[in-house]
Amino acid sequence: MSQLLHSGFDEITQEAARAFLRMAPDMLHIDELVEAFGVALAQENAIGHCCMAIDADGGQVVLTESHHAGRAATDRDSSVTFSMDVADDQPLILTIISPEAPDRHRLARLHLLAVVYANHLVTLIEAEDDMLPVDCVTPVERHCLQLALGGLSYLDIGEQIDRSAPAVGVYLRRAAARLHANTVREACAIAMDRGLLDRAA
Repeated sequence: MSQLLHSGFDEITQEAARAFLRMAPDMLHIDELVEAFGVALAQENAIGHCCMAIDADGGQVVLTESHHAGRAATDRDSSVTFSMDVADDQPLILTIISPEAPDRHRLARLHLLAVVYANHLVTLIEAEDDMLPVDCVTPVERHCLQLALGGLSYLDIGEQIDRSAPAVGVYLRRAAARLHANTVREACAIAMDRGLLDRAA
């Protein structure tokens, strides 16, 4: 995916934002998502971004930030801030910095990019793994595979593990990638062969 990211986004000029909107939901790593978001923002003449979560005490926690081409923001730059409720009881604040204030059309594009980015960022944070070797599955990925083997939907699995359905999708895609499988069904079969799963009743 990293090779695809570099080869695809480095060559895209006018279509960077559209490519980000199309590819973001399939990205499995936060670093890839941040990099792709930065490329899309650069196409919109933005310098960078800062995404913060508001904790229960009202404090701000920086989740991600980036600066295009190493350029830091200055007092002369303009910023636009979006507040989004994408996590349970934990709003996100996403600030995008650019050399000039965006017009109405550019503001709408930035808002769309911000919403897609923030929502998928939360999904990836929810699905953060334990940094195991690439050919191992994490306990939560194994649990998701076991529930998928039992015929549960992503929504039903999410209810059982207290995660969103998109986060379950990320867990299952990661598990499939770790097991060198092309589908979740194939991942379940491989995991069963390795003794990682119990046979479905």
